[in-house]
Amino acid sequence: MRLDDDAALDRLRREVLPTLNDDRALSLCVVLVERASAYRGWAWGGGRLLADLNRRALPWTAADAGLLFDLARSATGQTVITVLKAAVNAAERLDVVERSGCVNHIRHALERIDANPHEPSERARLRLRLALLIESAGTARAGVRTGMLHVEDGWSQAALECLSVVTADVDVVSDVLTHAATIPSGPRPTKSWLKRTGELLAGRPGVVALVRELLELAHTCEPAETEFWGTRALLRIGSRIWSGGCCGPRWWPANHG
Repeated sequence: MRLDDDAALDRLRREVLPTLNDDRALSLCVVLVERASAYRGWAWGGGRLLADLNRRALPWTAADAGLLFDLARSATGQTVITVLKAAVNAAERLDVVERSGCVNHIRHALERIDANPHEPSERARLRLRLALLIESAGTARAGVRTGMLHVEDGWSQAALECLSVVTADVDVVSDVLTHAATIPSGPRPTKSWLKRTGELLAGRPGVVALVRELLELAHTCEPAETEFWGTRALLRIGSRIWSGGCCGPRWWPANHG
């Protein structure tokens, strides 16, 4: 792959990537991470393609995540952030037991983040995600599953902090978040989607209160610096709240208390 050919990379993103099944997309992601970790220039060309792959819910294993964290050890300069974002994304797809085998990798990644001077806003987001991974892997209980959240804006960062301390109804909260990620496109959700939402929240006032809190965060959280259409911007709520989707916290809390 020629990563210095912008036209070829753009064609790969637009025409080839959508045709890949999950296994091939995962393999391509590993190849790109390997290239990024070995890159010694200033501006690595595969960042947008890797970002597109990171948004897919790929079938990562603990061994895969460990490989990505190992590759991050040899990355230098700005590609440290690029490679670690891919590794963190893979680790977030694992269950709590699988994550426990990656704790040493995650702790070393935290050290790399703290020692890296590039992209302070990206480092802050990654540090939060790594800390949450360590917390979830080190606890006896399973925490709320947050792999469906795409961390890019102020709301998602604040939501992760809020969800990290939830100890009651964690499975129900996880199911609510997973269901929220499936909200149909259009001006309003479907009747079947709303019906399922009502079933998940019925008789669970604590979960309803948590939904209210997440909705309030959309108004009160601090905006985060992120890249938006090639420029840096401060975003409270970005265009991608859910991994693999493009919907924000607009309907699912508001229609249920």
